Amino acid sequence: MSTKNNAQMESSKHFSRYIIKSIVLVALVVSTFGITSWRSELMTSKKQNSEKEGPAIQELTIPVAGAELYCKIIGKGRPILFIHGGPGLVHNYFLPYMESLLPYGYQLIFYDQRGNGKSPAYNLDSIKLDVFVQDIESIRAKLGIDKLVLFTHSAGGYLAYLYALKYPQHIDAIIFCDNGPLSDKGMEEYSTNWKKQLEQIDMKAIKEMPGMTEAAKGMTDELLKITANRFYDKTKVADFILNSRTDLMSDEKGQEIRNRLYREMSEILFNQREYKKPKVNSLLIHGAEDPIPLWTTAQWANILDARREIISKSNHFPFVEKTDEVAKIVNDFLSAKKGDN
Repeated sequence: MSTKNNAQMESSKHFSRYIIKSIVLVALVVSTFGITSWRSELMTSKKQNSEKEGPAIQELTIPVAGAELYCKIIGKGRPILFIHGGPGLVHNYFLPYMESLLPYGYQLIFYDQRGNGKSPAYNLDSIKLDVFVQDIESIRAKLGIDKLVLFTHSAGGYLAYLYALKYPQHIDAIIFCDNGPLSDKGMEEYSTNWKKQLEQIDMKAIKEMPGMTEAAKGMTDELLKITANRFYDKTKVADFILNSRTDLMSDEKGQEIRNRLYREMSEILFNQREYKKPKVNSLLIHGAEDPIPLWTTAQWANILDARREIISKSNHFPFVEKTDEVAKIVNDFLSAKKGDN
């Protein structure tokens, strides 16, 4: 028993070290600042147009045990719930990019996970994987939706996988975007690849990018470098920073949430001999330049019986770098699946 406990502790430390350096790097970029949300001229223009002729936007708070979940709903049609990464990020980095799905006839549902952004968690003891999974179910039930399409990003994929195991009857389909690895080997290779990419960043060139002077206000060079490292097309960095900034949790609280969730993941999700295979329609999207190795998506594809779409010239945020391409892939996949039903 002692040997097993020690092994679990070592595994937890191992994954915590790599995950916090890798999957959560974007979370560190934004959660280190406690600054108020502001937008680029492009975003402002989109909002102005939205007020005149755009889709309806609804904001609501859903009370759940130990927390309140902030939700934003845009448009009408086949519902897609977006599950953000981190843990420690918020929904807004999906915007305005995923609005590209609106013309295809989808309702976009965004939420901040408990303890993140506008969703306060009143008790940190509620920061558990099964509670986060139940939060997804609470949103579905509150909105009166029988079946949801889930679009996940990065660590959000872990939550969607666990939800699919527990509530497959309420899933229309799942699109997993740049899922995190499931093994020590995958995480170590991810860390190595990320460090190599980071060494190649030309900070002088980054700072001279259009719009970067405004976008990088208040950012240290280290944080700007980390952010730029998540993109193949560096011209996308400035707008992403501007669109993603918001009031977030304190870094201390964010770190505690991440530690709790990843500690639990290391015990029940990572490095398993066998994985249960949920019977849900799934698609894997992955940026070709993401330091998360492509072979890790093959493991996910086997578990999910899903096909893969590799997006060229994109890194960890293909829906930012190749917005229209990703939207078309998602719509084609969902249209085909709808036809199968």
